[in-house]
Order: sequence, then C-alpha cells, then structure tokens
Amino acid sequence: MGATEPARARSMMDFAVQPVSHSATAFWTASSASVAGYNVYRSPVPGGPYPRLNSSLVTAPTYDNAVLASLTYFYTGRSSELYRPNFRFVP
Repeated sequence: MGATEPARARSMMDFAVQPVSHSATAFWTASSASVAGYNVYRSPVPGGPYPRLNSSLVTAPTYDNAVLASLTYFYTGRSSELYRPNFRFVP
C-alpha cells in the first residue's frame, strides 16, 4: 500500500471575526468533509500578505488571538482536508 498524500486546502464557510476587548475570535461553520483541521491567517492590510496565526492545525471551528485596539486587521482561513487516495490490493 502507498503512503497518504498531503492534505488539500479548502475555503472555510461563513468565516467571521468578533472583536472583544484586546482580542478577536474568528469563527466559521465546521466543514462537512473530513478535515485534518483549520488554519487562520491575519494581515494589517487588505489583500495580504496573510501570515498564518496558528502554529498547528486548529481542530475546533473557532480561534482566539490578541489584537491591538488601535489597529484594523483582515482575516481569512482555510481548512486542511484529509486526502485519502484509493488503494488497490493486489495479492
């Protein structure tokens, strides 16, 4: 049998950010597909670049992070879909 191929990225649905004091909570609709997790990105300018905020995949459809009250941020996110290739068993 072969090795599992790398995960594929997919846009997240209903992505939104709610500011709260000196933090922001990003939330989205969980994927109906099998996903390994999610990545959340933030930029101080529209159009990016958007560096990734999380160091490992986020497994819940929410992510909290600290922000400075005087700045505007732009967020985006992607799911990391599990890719399961079809295997063929040959005796």
